[in-house]
Amino acid sequence: MQKIFVLAAILWQTTILACDICSGFYEIIPNDRKSSIGFNYTTLFRNGYPIVHTKHSGHLNLVGSEVKEIFDTYELRGRYSFTDRIFGEVAIPIRNIYQGVNGNRRFDYWGMGDIQLQVSARPLSKLSPNGWNNRLDLFGGMDVPSGNWLDSNANILIDPVYQMGSGSFDFWGGLSYMVRYRFIGLSLQGMYRHNTRNALDYKFGDMATADAALFGLISAGDVKFMPRAGVFFEWGRKSEVRGLLDEFSGVSILSMQWGLSVSYKQFQVNMFLRNTMLQKTNGPEARQHYVAQVGLVYAFKKREKSEGMTN
Repeated sequence: MQKIFVLAAILWQTTILACDICSGFYEIIPNDRKSSIGFNYTTLFRNGYPIVHTKHSGHLNLVGSEVKEIFDTYELRGRYSFTDRIFGEVAIPIRNIYQGVNGNRRFDYWGMGDIQLQVSARPLSKLSPNGWNNRLDLFGGMDVPSGNWLDSNANILIDPVYQMGSGSFDFWGGLSYMVRYRFIGLSLQGMYRHNTRNALDYKFGDMATADAALFGLISAGDVKFMPRAGVFFEWGRKSEVRGLLDEFSGVSILSMQWGLSVSYKQFQVNMFLRNTMLQKTNGPEARQHYVAQVGLVYAFKKREKSEGMTN
């Protein structure tokens, strides 16, 4: 799925809040050459027992306690088709972060996340309705540090991991390739993200993602069903605090992912679930159990000529 679709979920040292857009703008959609507007809801759930103390406040003095964390993102997304091969995207997120300890709420706060901008180009696009199809997209984007950065909430010092945004301009680039024969296809995507330092001299670690998925295309009149299943890998470098490595940061996660897109004329509903299989962290973070997303897209600009993968 070309929109890796994910998200949120992002993942610097916690696999969360830093890369929603780079894993969110590519889908197997019949309207992928049209301008569109959409809304996404993404949730990431973590639960477990921290085993070591850290110098950050997120799990300080919580060793041996059951920690539950929910990261929710409500996102308005827009896409503009400059040509059949060049596109611009924007995402405006609102986030809610909740942490509970032993069944009691520790903090629960809302804020605006970083606005994300992306440009993509399609140098390769070949369509054959009853034969082989392939498509290559190249994309690059940036975060604008519009997210709230809180020193504290309810008298609790907020760890950088639990901030609404990074406080810095961050950049990413990658590619997405799809090949399809009739109603069965394969999608591959890779992305690298470079984070810069914020005003507090904190730098979230750079990160990379890769995913591979099989997808299908089933038509029933004007309705198209696009199921997909595959694997997703994410890796994050250690963060830096005033030029020193944060030894408790850094992450590697391997996940299974499933998704379904259903389109009807200019409307599309997208759903996806990613379950963690393997997770390695250098800190005490609770285990990430799953990331889920549901979204609605409306394509409002019809083009005369379209050679998209799923027409």
